Amino acid sequence: MCLMAPGQVIAIDGPMVMVAVSGRRRAASILAEPGVRVGDWVVVAGDIVLRRIDPATASAMTDAVELASAPDPRPSPAGRPTEPRGAPGD
Repeated sequence: MCLMAPGQVIAIDGPMVMVAVSGRRRAASILAEPGVRVGDWVVVAGDIVLRRIDPATASAMTDAVELASAPDPRPSPAGRPTEPRGAPGD
């Protein structure tokens, strides 16, 4: 599954950048969004930087991703682990 995620550019090497996404480093191409600089906030999908975004948008997207991947707060049936919200079977 490919997930779009916000991240901050921490290094540039030609057409590739290193982006910090949710505490992890991820390499991505900037061919679709030239002119990216270290410190820029970007949206990454499938190892491609899709566009630059402002810090407030990055924060809102990060909050949404964390909420979507949090365990389901509803009680689970006995013996079954809870699944993230939006998982098949909801």
